[in-house]
Order: sequence, then C-alpha cells, then structure tokens
Amino acid sequence: MKSKKDIWSISSSQAEIVAAGANTKGKPFKEVDRYKGKPKKGYYYHWHPYKRTSKAHSFYGGPVK
Repeated sequence: MKSKKDIWSISSSQAEIVAAGANTKGKPFKEVDRYKGKPKKGYYYHWHPYKRTSKAHSFYGGPVK
C-alpha cells in the first residue's frame, strides 16, 4: 500500500493491519462504496490508511451481494 497499490486480504482484521502499516500516524478506517445509503452490489468492503495516505485500498472478503 505504501507504493499506492491496492491489496486484498481474507479477513477484515488482516486488511486493517495492512492499512495501519501503510500510515502509522493514525487509525485506519473501514468503508464500502454506497448507493442511496446501501452498500453497492459487487463492490468490496475495504480499509483506508489514516487520512487516505497512501491513496490505496486494503480490500477483504467477497463482494457485496
């Protein structure tokens, strides 16, 4: 992630650890793209490093159904 490349993990906790390591100045945060307040089908839940630096995603699991 430090080289601005997305990654994928099996679990949320693993993805969070990777996002936390990409920027150690603060806590990462979890997100999923939404449409009308609901998670978009086919999109993946993911973590972002603190303040979205680096600009990459730490995806995990399968797509929203």
